[in-house]
Amino acid sequence: MKIIVTGGAGFIGSNYIHYMFRKYGDQIRIINVDALTYAGNLENLKEVELNEGLKTIGDSTFWGCGITKITIPNSVETIMPYAFFYCHDLEEVEIGEGLKDINNGTFNGCENLKKVTIKSKHDIEAWTTDVYQIFSRCTSLEVIYVYEDRLTFFKNTSPWSLYSSYYKKI
Repeated sequence: MKIIVTGGAGFIGSNYIHYMFRKYGDQIRIINVDALTYAGNLENLKEVELNEGLKTIGDSTFWGCGITKITIPNSVETIMPYAFFYCHDLEEVEIGEGLKDINNGTFNGCENLKKVTIKSKHDIEAWTTDVYQIFSRCTSLEVIYVYEDRLTFFKNTSPWSLYSSYYKKI
């Protein structure tokens, strides 16, 4: 199901978006259009809870959104291109155990992203371009936590190896 919400950053619209995600989980895709006039407030969309059962985070789903932290459920297997592109306020990401595929530009331009935790036990296939790597222009990135038995994979597999100095064990 696809829904366009106008005014989704306002009080009523943002509550509607949260309600729809809770009710329909991975069965829904919401596009929020908001002129950010007097009632629009991106603070209303700082926290987004993704339901267990969600399999894919779609292309550009959170592009430019004001979220500060996201926990990606264990059920998510694929994150499509640019899913969190230019989420300037995003500081922390936790990726669950099920991730198998991540695409180009996923966190590109998230200049306040500091901490990423990747709990996936899979060899994550990463599709990127020279310009749009997974963490391109994440200028505040400090650490990427992975399980100790996954360190070798991440440090030695392209494009993950681009971030080898950031890896620490969970």
